[in-house]
Amino acid sequence: MKIGMKKARIVLKIDAQSTEPHKLTPVAPLIEERLYRLAERLDNLSQIKLCLRGDAKASLKAHNVFLRHRIGDLFIVGEKAKSNVEMPGERFKHYEEREAVHPTDLQYIIEEVNSEIETKPESHNIIGSLSTNFTSFVMKLSESDKKKWKVFFLSFLHNNGKLRDYKDYSPFISLTSGRNKFAIARKFAIGGRNKFGKGLIYVYALNSGWPYYICASDITKTLKRYGVKWYKDVNSEILLLNGMYPHFMLGVYVVDKKGYESFIVNPWFYDLLSSENYEYDLQNGVHVNQQNFSYFAKRMGYKYFFFHMINDSNEFISEIGHFNPRAVLRP
Repeated sequence: MKIGMKKARIVLKIDAQSTEPHKLTPVAPLIEERLYRLAERLDNLSQIKLCLRGDAKASLKAHNVFLRHRIGDLFIVGEKAKSNVEMPGERFKHYEEREAVHPTDLQYIIEEVNSEIETKPESHNIIGSLSTNFTSFVMKLSESDKKKWKVFFLSFLHNNGKLRDYKDYSPFISLTSGRNKFAIARKFAIGGRNKFGKGLIYVYALNSGWPYYICASDITKTLKRYGVKWYKDVNSEILLLNGMYPHFMLGVYVVDKKGYESFIVNPWFYDLLSSENYEYDLQNGVHVNQQNFSYFAKRMGYKYFFFHMINDSNEFISEIGHFNPRAVLRP
């Protein structure tokens, strides 16, 4: 039995359409009970991976500004990968722009993957590399298979790479799932370079059948099949292409050194929990009023957005303000 969510000291709500600064108010005990009960049910369904993402703002001031003025934007727009701010160079594009993957682009990406593998310290016990025979094998595959391999290599470079020309514009965001997800998310929220002791943890109900994500454990297994002994997946990492939709985001924890200071429930989830029959749609999530999506997305610094139609698993990206949809490559 999985626990679902950790109990926060207080569960808060906001009005997504409210003026700023946002007013955070406690939810009724019944809503809090329903929230934890729903999270536990989702965490124990095979169709759902209940995921967390630990995050920290650049400073305490930025943290407080987010909570008072921008968290409402998050629940309308979602949390997007860096590529939605600025796309990486041509060879790293993760969407359809031409029928064929350019051979020199794929060759370059494979070389970067090998560079990461081969330059690890000897003490890390990383063994092997992708051979020239492997590269030749990939180059002879169908175009659809080449595109899948391209996304696989891009996920590896996000997970492990130091190539700033790509990593600073990566189309992936990292989540964690599994038994230790809270400890792992807290590490990324308040550990490392966080000097002010407060962070955020996003809670996301990822449908297991959604085709646009890769598990880091699968990266390790795939590399092993082709002669590379790679790191174990100690962070139970899920690499989600493009980012998190607000429709599947239960809310955000505010965490500190003492524990889980508060949980701010997604207002659209709050509406569901307030209804008489609060049945969650596993495939489509909750209804979100995105009438002013472009305004809030631009305010969050995004130039691009991703989308799919209801009951359709094909994802597209487009520029904000200039609708030019292009199909996202599937892993």
